[in-house]
Amino acid sequence: AFATLLSRYAGQDDLVIGAALANRPRPELEPLIGYFVNALPLRLRLDLDAPFADLLDRTRAETLAAFAHQETPFEAIVEAVQPPRDLARTPLFQVMFSLQDDPLQVVDLPDLRLEPLPLDAGTARYDLTLVLTEAASGLDGWLEYSTELWDEESIAGMMRAYRALLAGIVAQPQRPLAIQPLFPPDEARALTRAWNPPSPPLPAHRTIPDLFAEQLAAAPHAIAAEDEDRALTYAELDARANQLAHALLARGLQPDQPVAVILPPGLDWLIALLGVLKAGGAYLPIDPGYPPERMRYMIEDSGARLVISNQLSVISDQSEGQKARGQRSEVGSETLDIGHWTLDDLTHYALRITSSKVQSQPTTNPNIAIHPENAAYIIYTSGSTGRPKGAVIPHRAVARLVKETDYLQIRPGQRVAQAANPAFDAATFEVWGPLLNGGTVVFLPKDAAVSPDRLARFLRERHIDALFLTTALFNLIASQRPDAFASLNTLLFGGQAVTPHWVRAVLDAGPPRRLLHVYGPTETTTFATWHEVTHVPEGAATVPIGQPIAHTTCHVVDEAMQPLPPGVVGMLLIGGPGLARGYLNRP
Repeated sequence: AFATLLSRYAGQDDLVIGAALANRPRPELEPLIGYFVNALPLRLRLDLDAPFADLLDRTRAETLAAFAHQETPFEAIVEAVQPPRDLARTPLFQVMFSLQDDPLQVVDLPDLRLEPLPLDAGTARYDLTLVLTEAASGLDGWLEYSTELWDEESIAGMMRAYRALLAGIVAQPQRPLAIQPLFPPDEARALTRAWNPPSPPLPAHRTIPDLFAEQLAAAPHAIAAEDEDRALTYAELDARANQLAHALLARGLQPDQPVAVILPPGLDWLIALLGVLKAGGAYLPIDPGYPPERMRYMIEDSGARLVISNQLSVISDQSEGQKARGQRSEVGSETLDIGHWTLDDLTHYALRITSSKVQSQPTTNPNIAIHPENAAYIIYTSGSTGRPKGAVIPHRAVARLVKETDYLQIRPGQRVAQAANPAFDAATFEVWGPLLNGGTVVFLPKDAAVSPDRLARFLRERHIDALFLTTALFNLIASQRPDAFASLNTLLFGGQAVTPHWVRAVLDAGPPRRLLHVYGPTETTTFATWHEVTHVPEGAATVPIGQPIAHTTCHVVDEAMQPLPPGVVGMLLIGGPGLARGYLNRP
């Protein structure tokens, strides 16, 4: 059972545990006074899909085979095996287990009584040592641990898990070891509640256009977005997006159908995103700087028949081999289409937002029924297989990210910088966070993102309230200008492994009012967890990812999807309305 506990904690099924043996195999050794104890390494290969009885049989066989060599000195075994040596740990094994079948008794001698007393050696010989003794009431024991690796709370939790595991084995011995409990039922429920507190209700049956309309009605003349030269009010953005939506519908756009948006971040890009959603489509953001072959792959794989772009050449610049199966035709820029081309026997149309036929469309909302489960956008991730996959994000997932939140509450009039690549999911927060809460999207000039001094000036002069940066960019800015963020209300960073040194540098140099470390895969809609950083201890290896954001559940589980105790490494299982619908065209 102890081996099962270690296996579940470590996520390993091949263990070496030390066993302490009395090493008195012959009767003539019994009365001799002296220290004969020897340590033997026992290698156990666990099959966690099997019941405890199977492990018991294998462990018995391994133990008896090892006992046949109990007189072999431990030093001789080390010499024969020649394991890599490390002064920080003992060779061959770092965990010791000992079972005493005869508890120490009080011994009365003439004029003398001997009583066993606990002895604190002051140092731990092994990382972990468990000694159990058979007693009339069951098993008594003690556990010794290295304080460099463990603290009292984590060891107490491990022993609670051990007792729960033993109780589970006794209650249901035929249950596979992988799903034997590591928690008492009441503790499991309490831990789930502690890690996943209740959230306020989300806006029921609201889509992104619905939520935008609420802000439009509240303050139509408030500034919705601005770049270096221009600004759009909520009313102006709504009217321009409605015109584009009507143009898309005239081209036959259907609900959930993807529309590729190949534009740099800016006001036209913002109009395109909202216009696609108002027409019932799902926008597919593509960086105009991508290689043409990557753009074409995303368009073909997604099935996008409509493309919003200022130039067709970025996608129709085909190789000679591709020209044999694809044809394109340019038409005047003053018409609805700036061009069309055929690829894989499908005709694709590219639209220009500024064309006269788009701008001549009605400015009223199109009469399109949209459901929160409809796709809002598709983001292509790198993919572990090497081929990008399109994660389909519905409207309800975006609402969960930016409405009734706990990590950050954007209020009317607050200004959020848009700094992320348009094809990255961080742009979801930067755009819909302010627009669905009455704030303003402020586009960051390209040169400001790579110059710490220009970034600091932009944040200060444009009165930016909130900014998100990838960890890599955060590290770069912090290494050159750690006080660049001092004017912000909130700085969010995440996406890669954190370097605590640069986080500490920002905290020391003049931090924003709130510094948030956020984490979340694309498939969970930008952010899944958050942690407010106020202090980074010396020697810290990382910065916590924190707790789930509102309307999100997080559970740390093992490969059998069983919950793990605090402090145990496992997989993070994320749930809630922020999840993607799945991968496009993949079951």
